[in-house]
Amino acid sequence: MSSGQFFGIILTVLSSFLIGHLGDQGCLLSQCLLIIAGIIAGTLSFFVKEDLKRIRDAKEKEDCLKSVETLEDGGETAEGEVKTDYSMLP
Repeated sequence: MSSGQFFGIILTVLSSFLIGHLGDQGCLLSQCLLIIAGIIAGTLSFFVKEDLKRIRDAKEKEDCLKSVETLEDGGETAEGEVKTDYSMLP
C-alpha cells in the first residue's frame, strides 16, 4: 500500500470520527484538516527534484551524437575552433 493511500485512509477515519462525535463543528474541523494537508502537500511538491531517467538518457545520447558528428566533420565548430571534447563519447 502506498503512503498516499495510507494517509488518505487515516484522514478519512479521522474525519468520520470528528463528524460523528462533534457534529457540525467536527465537519468544520475535518475540512480545515483536509485544506491544511493539501497546502502542506502542495508546498512539499515544489521541492521534489524531477529526475526522469528516460529524459536524461535521451539528452545524453543526443549530446553524444552531436559530439561524434562534430568529430566526423573534422572537429571544427561554427566559429572555426577545433573541438577536442571527448568526454561525451561512451
